[in-house]
Amino acid sequence: RSKTLASTNQLASSLAHEVNNPLFAVIGNLEFAQEHIQQNLGATSSDSELIEALQDATTAAATISQIIEQMRSLNKAKAQNQEIVFHLDRVVDDAIRQIEPKLSAHVRLERNLEPVPPIRANAANINQIVFNLVLNANDAMDQPGSSENRIRVITSTDKTGRAVLAV
Repeated sequence: RSKTLASTNQLASSLAHEVNNPLFAVIGNLEFAQEHIQQNLGATSSDSELIEALQDATTAAATISQIIEQMRSLNKAKAQNQEIVFHLDRVVDDAIRQIEPKLSAHVRLERNLEPVPPIRANAANINQIVFNLVLNANDAMDQPGSSENRIRVITSTDKTGRAVLAV
């Protein structure tokens, strides 16, 4: 059940990330076009109709963004109280396997997942955190021509016997 929640949460988060980024560009360009038309064109009826059409498109795009965020929030709310005891290194490994195909060719993923003591937490949230951290790091380092772009994901046990995750 926790894997299903994690997968569903990841799908919603990926969808939000993949759709919202270009959607924000669409909204920005629509707003720019509206301002440009208002400042540079006359007040003919066709200009007014064009401005109104751009405003309608901007509103529709903003609505799409809100719907995506609502789906994402709903999914997170369902998963928030699902604490279980699990092995952190296994959940992290699952998240990495799910994100690896999405990584840029310019980014190398290094993993050092040592077995750690079981923890009590929300496995879906941990999975989502790792997924988002790795995806964001990948997006930040997506620079052609550099072989030095590395994302390191590490699990270990600290001196007190607690599980540690580092990205």
